[in-house]
Order: sequence, then structure tokens, then C-alpha cells
Amino acid sequence: VTTHGDFHPRNIMVEGAGKVVDKLQVLDFDFTGVTHAVQDLAFMISSGFHSQQIRAEENSANKHAFLKGYLEQLGEAVDDVSIHLLLVDCELAQLGCWNHGAEMLTAWNIHDFTDQEVLDRVSVSNRFAAEVRASSDMQGQLSKYGLR
Repeated sequence: VTTHGDFHPRNIMVEGAGKVVDKLQVLDFDFTGVTHAVQDLAFMISSGFHSQQIRAEENSANKHAFLKGYLEQLGEAVDDVSIHLLLVDCELAQLGCWNHGAEMLTAWNIHDFTDQEVLDRVSVSNRFAAEVRASSDMQGQLSKYGLR
């Protein structure tokens, strides 16, 4: 899908008064690219709901509500299992961002890598993602290190 590539609260303009939102406008499309939608969701989850002023439980509730709204807008199943699996995918995408740092494959730097380097990174990421999705222990570790 076409993704924003830099989806976080500072790139969203909110119009409305008080707690009533009339309109949201997404700004700054410099890093738009074609990838999995979870990349944008993960970026919002990591940057939009991580605050030292908000308790971990409230951050978790905000992430849950955001992903629930996302699934509802798609017309997808909205239950705790679906939200949990989407959150796990977001956490995996976040790990990819943090783990590779500047070497992360992105829409703006993928051409800096050889075809084999891209295939190698994708292969490693896919194997790791499959392991995490299959292991509640590994999912617990993600949660332990604050990715949720």
C-alpha cells in the first residue's frame, strides 16, 4: 500500500475545539512509499504514544484504542486477539527500525543497498517475525522492554 513514511503526531494537523475533532489533515509527504501499512502504524505507535508523563498503562490503552479504531475503519474483525496480533506486528516493525538504525530499509534509502543485501535483511526479518508471532514468551519479552 502507499504509506506516509513519517507518520507521527507532528505531521497531523487537528482542527476543532476542545475534545471535538472536526478534521484531521496529514502533512509532510516527503517519505511516501509503497510498503506494508504496519510501517506507518508502528511509527505512530512508537512516537505518538510514548511519553514519560503518561503512565505505561495509559500508553498501552491509547495504543489499543488507536489500533482498534484503525481496524474498525478497515471493516476488519475488532477483538482483543486481532488488536494483540496487530500490536505484535507493530512491535516487530519498531524493532526493525531500532535494530538497524541508519541501515534500516526505507523508501528513501533502499537504493543504497544491493539486491542481495535487501534480500538478506528481509529474510532475517521474516524469520524473526515468524518466531515472535509463534511465541508468547518472545511477545512477553517485547512487552518487558517497553515496546507496548
